[in-house]
Amino acid sequence: QWCRTHRIPPPCGTLSNRILGVNESNQKIPPELHSSLKATTVKLFVALLGSKVYDLLVEGDPFKETRASCLWAAAEFLRVCDQARTVLKDHEVARLNHAGRLYVLSFIKLHDLTEGRSLFVAKPKLHYFEELLLQTIELRLNPKVCACWREESLLGTIERLGQKCHSSTVLKTSMLRYFVDLSLRWERRRRTRRWHIGA
Repeated sequence: QWCRTHRIPPPCGTLSNRILGVNESNQKIPPELHSSLKATTVKLFVALLGSKVYDLLVEGDPFKETRASCLWAAAEFLRVCDQARTVLKDHEVARLNHAGRLYVLSFIKLHDLTEGRSLFVAKPKLHYFEELLLQTIELRLNPKVCACWREESLLGTIERLGQKCHSSTVLKTSMLRYFVDLSLRWERRRRTRRWHIGA
């Protein structure tokens, strides 16, 4: 319902513990190691939860307040990236800077609040995100130009194309099918005249 209201294509399938990677028989393994969610689906969940963040907020509870600010910051960062073009305007740079720094600081505070429970582990990816933020402020380029969020599914696309090819011609036929897929995408963009990043 939320996806239809905001004109966002809903993810395929239904949400379940298996898709989220929750392994009830072995709770020592982090859920993200078993999750089958794709980046685009996670991005949808972040946007949904970011819009509901004030419903989750409990004033006076430092953990829930910090969790809400962290979630809102992630959703706001992704929203600005989606709506901006390749070169960012002054207000977009300021918004990304605010949301990005709030996300990093909130995540570190969540790590401190849950020390010993391994719920919010400060991994190298958090440092990479901060480097991406500094690069965005300096170069004024949309992070979607530098990051590979959409291209993360490239191997999955090639795998699906290759599964439909005969084993004796898989190298040639899979590349031909991929070029057809690209040409159809480019033709669609040519007709809609949406060539900028985020189209």
